[in-house]
Amino acid sequence: MTSDSSPLNSSSPVKRYFMAKGEDADLIPIDWQPYWRDPLSNPQPKVSLSTFAPLNVAIKILKDQFIECTTSDTETKYSVIKTLVILTNEKEIFKLGLQTFPTVRIDSHLETLSIYIKGSVKIAVDLPRTISSKILKYLIEGKPPGSSRFTCFQFIDYINDLYIDDFVRLENYSRTPWTADEVLTGNSVILYHEEKHIHAALYLGHDLYLWHCGPVCLRVSSFKEMLVCYPSTLVEIAIPKVLSS
Repeated sequence: MTSDSSPLNSSSPVKRYFMAKGEDADLIPIDWQPYWRDPLSNPQPKVSLSTFAPLNVAIKILKDQFIECTTSDTETKYSVIKTLVILTNEKEIFKLGLQTFPTVRIDSHLETLSIYIKGSVKIAVDLPRTISSKILKYLIEGKPPGSSRFTCFQFIDYINDLYIDDFVRLENYSRTPWTADEVLTGNSVILYHEEKHIHAALYLGHDLYLWHCGPVCLRVSSFKEMLVCYPSTLVEIAIPKVLSS
């Protein structure tokens, strides 16, 4: 298990698992200062791959590999799934840690993103095309221009094509109580603590959730570990009203 303390715990440059070249190479840890510390004056950087034109972009979820994290307020430990963004063409493969996004972005004009889970077998994550396209756009472009606090709620609005600004608008969703039997791949979920909404995530299937960790980065975790990070008294399934009507 790899230690990855939240950057909210420290003002020093943050060590993150960043990039590797080649199919068998592991990610290289480097130090860098995340742009979100001053998001309006420090623009989001891009990975410079000027000689590399990816033909495919994929998110690879390594279901049996974990990264240990710590919450910034209570210092509670929880685990997320090691997840990579894979860029390939006929000759080269580049791997980036998902947690480096959106501070890092990729140069690509592709419109198709594949997401899959790699454990003992490879399992494709079959998201609606509209959602996977928005996730890919986020990996390429980062946060929408002018956003000063883009967190988990804004990310869910963004991938559901409901994002207007940084205000939370739960009234745009039809909400029902969450159960493991009712939640479907591509559904959004909202977590509450004592009637206050505290977190939102996208269900990927197979007990895996994609979520934005505060204003910082993207993560994938199990439902149980997400609740460790965000202790909740209620969880709801949230479906955009344009789809549920």
